[in-house]
Amino acid sequence: MKFAEDIRAAFRIGLASARANLVPMIVLWMMALVLAVAYYRVPGAAKMLCPVRDLMAQYGWGAAFLSMVFYCGVLPGLFFLFVREIRPPRPWMTCALQGFWGGAMGSICNAFFAVQDVLFGAGADVQTLFTKMAVDQFVWTVLFVSPATAVYFFWVGRDCSWRRTRHEWPRRFYRQLVLPNLLPNWCVAIPVNLVIYAFPLPLRIHILGLTSAFWMLMCLQIGTRTGVSGSFSTPASSSRSSS
Repeated sequence: MKFAEDIRAAFRIGLASARANLVPMIVLWMMALVLAVAYYRVPGAAKMLCPVRDLMAQYGWGAAFLSMVFYCGVLPGLFFLFVREIRPPRPWMTCALQGFWGGAMGSICNAFFAVQDVLFGAGADVQTLFTKMAVDQFVWTVLFVSPATAVYFFWVGRDCSWRRTRHEWPRRFYRQLVLPNLLPNWCVAIPVNLVIYAFPLPLRIHILGLTSAFWMLMCLQIGTRTGVSGSFSTPASSSRSSS
C-alpha cells in the first residue's frame, strides 16, 4: 500500500508542477520542435548551425558548460520576470545556482552523449535512436541523473538550508524523493531524447538545453512539493527559514 501511495503522490507532484509551468512548457517545446523540423526540412538551416557545431567541436565540455548556464540559469530567469506564479522567493540566487548546476550536469551529459556514439554509433536510424534513448532513460537517468537532480532540488526547495534538508529528508529515499522527479522526467524526456539523438553530437547539448530550461522550472516545483512524508504539498504550505 505504501508503494502505491508513493507512486500516486509522485504523479500528483509531477502533474501539479507541469500545470504551474504550462506557459514555459509550451514555449520551450515549440522552440525545440521548430528547430528540429527546420534542421531537417528547411534548406540552409543545417548550414546556419555550422558555427555552433564548430564551436562545440573546438571547446568541448567548456562550451557545453557555458551553453547550459544560459539555458538553465539565464533563460529560466526570463520566465521568472514575466510569470509571477512560478517565481521563487530568491529568484536571482536561484538562477545563479541553477546556472552552475545546469552547466555541470550539461558537461557530464555531453560526455555521456559521446560515449553513446562510441557504443552504438552516430547514426540516426530508428534502432540506434531507440537504443540510445533506452540506455539514457532507463539506465543513466535511473541510476544517476534523477537521483542527483532530486537531491539538489530538494535542497533548493528548502531555501538552500542544510538544516531544513536534514530535518525533512524522506525515509524512503528513492520512492519518496527520486520517483517524483523520475516519473515526470520520463514523460517529458523520452520523446525529447529521440529528437536529441537525431542531431549530430555537437548540437545535442543545445536541444537538451531548450528542454532543460523548462525542466529546471519543473524541478523547482517538484523539489518544493516533495514533503517530509513524500505526500503532496504546495509551495505556500512549506514554511521558510534560512540556513
